[in-house]
Amino acid sequence: MEERVLFSLPVIVLGLVAIGFAVWLARDVLRRDRGTPEMQDIADRIFQGATAYLNRQYRTIAAMSLVVSVLMGVLVALFEKDHEVARGVITSVAFLFGALLSGLSGFIGMYVAVRSNIRTAAAARRSLGEALTVALRGGAVSGFLVIALGLLGILAVYSVVFGFAEGALPAVAETRSGSSALPSAPASSPSSPNSAAASTPRRPTSAPTSSARWKPASPRTTPATRR
Repeated sequence: MEERVLFSLPVIVLGLVAIGFAVWLARDVLRRDRGTPEMQDIADRIFQGATAYLNRQYRTIAAMSLVVSVLMGVLVALFEKDHEVARGVITSVAFLFGALLSGLSGFIGMYVAVRSNIRTAAAARRSLGEALTVALRGGAVSGFLVIALGLLGILAVYSVVFGFAEGALPAVAETRSGSSALPSAPASSPSSPNSAAASTPRRPTSAPTSSARWKPASPRTTPATRR
């Protein structure tokens, strides 16, 4: 448990820092000068068209995400070992959760990017460097949100699947342990006779196979002892 907390703490901190930095970038861009009334009128028309496009695009993506999530869940449940329905449900929910975070970061990023167009044009009347600063900061909001929400979303799914649902999903626990289903060999106690016999060295029972074996000397070859 402590290792899991130590692993998730840097991800949470970095994700929150990235979200805070994206919020700061968006506020810095949106508080800048919008230019003349004519420029603002054109920018408002562009924003209306971009908003209509985003609404239509995300409605289509939401419908397709629902269909794809159901299809992925069914395929995982069918082809998974023992046809586990829980894994299919988790896959569908994780896919929808990721699609929601991706859509949220994309919608906020596009909103800030479209709103930064008029600010960039107004800044370009003063200096090129200010215009580049506004343009880069307006476009960086989407990038930081994608990274931050992606990290936090993966951590959330990992925590739910391998944390809270570990007791309800024994297959997940078996997958993590790897060999939890394999029986362990019984350990023999030192006081048992089998272990004592196994630890006691034995003498070799087989005779030496060398060709030079000891033989008793024959009477003919034995020298006579003097009396």
